[in-house]
Amino acid sequence: MERRTLLKGGAALGLTAALGPKMALAAGKPKIGFILVGPKNDNGWSQHHFEAVKKAEEKFGDAVEFVVQESVPEGADSERVMSQMALSGANLIFATSFGYMDAVQNVAAKFPKVMFEHATGYKTAANAATYNARFYEGRAVCGHIAGKMTKTNKIGYIGSFPIPEVTLPGASGVCPVRRSWARMLASSVGALSPEARLLVAKSVAHCLKLFSNDT
Repeated sequence: MERRTLLKGGAALGLTAALGPKMALAAGKPKIGFILVGPKNDNGWSQHHFEAVKKAEEKFGDAVEFVVQESVPEGADSERVMSQMALSGANLIFATSFGYMDAVQNVAAKFPKVMFEHATGYKTAANAATYNARFYEGRAVCGHIAGKMTKTNKIGYIGSFPIPEVTLPGASGVCPVRRSWARMLASSVGALSPEARLLVAKSVAHCLKLFSNDT
């Protein structure tokens, strides 16, 4: 299944769940906000989220109001945009980049009645959750294939961004690779925060323990 399909389907399912009992209590029409880290036509991550919004609009029609802010830099700007969305009456805000994580926590604390969904992060709150897709499943298959094909027992993995979403595939790949007695080399773990490095280390250690007696 393509990443785009996952995002489209995930948005519709996520909104269906979010528009359950809690949202039903909101007065008037629910308002859902999305902040995108890139332009809505970037042919990548942000565009797929924007297309998911369009899909959700088709599903809910006039029953739900959607607002989208594109090309929002990570940091203070994202906190400002989310605050403005909350002040304008948004009931649920999707923050679609890992770099929005601390901003989500800050704004969620200021607006406890607003619900937040943060992409690929690892920090949550009473009114802030995280969401992701099962990208690791495809990467595990790739790791298994690589482990079967290697002649040196070394597998390389180059991470494009030093965030858990990118570096955790090292863990998802090392499990099947371990079965073939290969060694995973992840390139960007050192650039992560201490908390993220610990998360990656625990994942890798867990996988190695699972297959420590594998022959």
